[in-house]
Amino acid sequence: MMRKTGMFICTNPSKFVSFIPQIQKGINTTLYIQFLHKNNLPLIGKKDASISLIQGPKFSSTMQLLYKNSVCLNLDVRVLLGGVGAKCPIYTISTKKSIDIVYFDVDLNKDVMESFIRNRIENCSSNCQPVALVDGGSESTAVDVVECEEEEQSNHVALGGTFDRLHTGHKMLLSEAALLTKKRLLIGLTDTEMLKTKILWELIQPYNERAENVRKFLEEVRPNLEVNVVPLNDVYGPTKDDRDLEVLIVSPETMKGGQKVNEMRQKNGLDPLKIRSIQLVTEDLKCWDVEEEKVSSSNGRLRLLGTLLKEPEKPNRPRIPYIIGLTGGIASGKTSVSRRLGKYGATVIDADKVAHTVYCKGEPGYDSVVKHFGEVILNPDTKEIDRRKLGSIIFADKHQRECLNSLLWPLILIKCESLIEKAATEGSRVVVIEASLLIEAQWNKSCHEIWTCFVPVPEAVKLVQERNQLSVEEATARVNSQLTNTERIEKANVVFSTLWPPEYTDLQVERAWKGLQTRLPACGS
Repeated sequence: MMRKTGMFICTNPSKFVSFIPQIQKGINTTLYIQFLHKNNLPLIGKKDASISLIQGPKFSSTMQLLYKNSVCLNLDVRVLLGGVGAKCPIYTISTKKSIDIVYFDVDLNKDVMESFIRNRIENCSSNCQPVALVDGGSESTAVDVVECEEEEQSNHVALGGTFDRLHTGHKMLLSEAALLTKKRLLIGLTDTEMLKTKILWELIQPYNERAENVRKFLEEVRPNLEVNVVPLNDVYGPTKDDRDLEVLIVSPETMKGGQKVNEMRQKNGLDPLKIRSIQLVTEDLKCWDVEEEKVSSSNGRLRLLGTLLKEPEKPNRPRIPYIIGLTGGIASGKTSVSRRLGKYGATVIDADKVAHTVYCKGEPGYDSVVKHFGEVILNPDTKEIDRRKLGSIIFADKHQRECLNSLLWPLILIKCESLIEKAATEGSRVVVIEASLLIEAQWNKSCHEIWTCFVPVPEAVKLVQERNQLSVEEATARVNSQLTNTERIEKANVVFSTLWPPEYTDLQVERAWKGLQTRLPACGS
């Protein structure tokens, strides 16, 4: 039986990796790791004996070892540091989540383990199960805490980062800072323009969400620590003028930034910060060749492409055919994605092409468009509306663009609905409506799910310039005339990026289609 949340009582860190397969089979969400000094073993079942305090800096290597060995676990792993800096002995272990199962890396009888759970763990379920892991599959010599070189804790420590969707590397960095801090930990959280240098920055969690995740993590693993989280809008943040700061935590990648901080502090007449570098965690399970070699948020965002980001809403329409609204800015790769979905069996309706038909001569929209914009938009020979002439007007004038949309959007939706009815009579189970202005026209309310394509704005401008033979200024105006990538992604259930070679788009669409099959109603239902 799989449990949601577990705890691993670790007396020998070197044995942890051998127990991972057993832990993986028993937990599906969160694993807390509580180090217990070997000297506590004789007292493990006794109610009134205190747990030896963890000496902060000396525990660093052990903490890093536990996190590095946990990378292969598809779990939220948290190494608890509750004893660090405590002013009195600790008797219980506190967690935010209720513990369903407790693993011990030593062979203890059931009564002793149950006594430990009952007396030591503050938040556990009524049927919390104790498990003694005694067959790890490899011989390990019992070891004490893996001690790093002697280092004093400091009162005021700082570090900076984006901390998007906390991963193992983040947890190591934050935990290292917590181990080194006596009083206050200052965290600069990347914000505003600094985010735009990141891969798939549009998928980065909002600042408030990231800040809350960092606070909650530290509050849980080191509850007796003062934590200040502030926006970071440049490389320096508050480190350039905070007189109390003593230590700056960095990674090898941000070492140069740390050196710049000290140069700025010197200019401001402040003492330089002691810089402590934490090694990155290697990524052993790369999903794509374009992923980084380290465990990173960029890899995490890449792996979100083609997956369900949020649960679909339920429109007031039949579940079959299932309507996918596929949208994205100009040159975002919508057509390449819709073509792939068509190969999987979806019926594809190109709303942009439908839009062109509703204002052809003899169609309902022709007279109203010509009446509003004048015959200057007509081809002098055919008297058809010249899309290039019309485009030069509407992309240069927001008011005129809105007028055109108000004339055509109702007509386009009527025609798309008739095409959906036709697809339904032909037995189609999935219909994809490809539309650049799906969200602006509020057609998303008629869809079961919204799937969005995007590429970075500079890439979109370059593609539009080349494809439409436009100047940089004209191409930029067209790209900027539409919703931003971020605005579209906020409405999306599934997201694609066609920035990489076509085989990576194939992988994203395949992943999305397979996921969709699990959400479709069963045949006949």
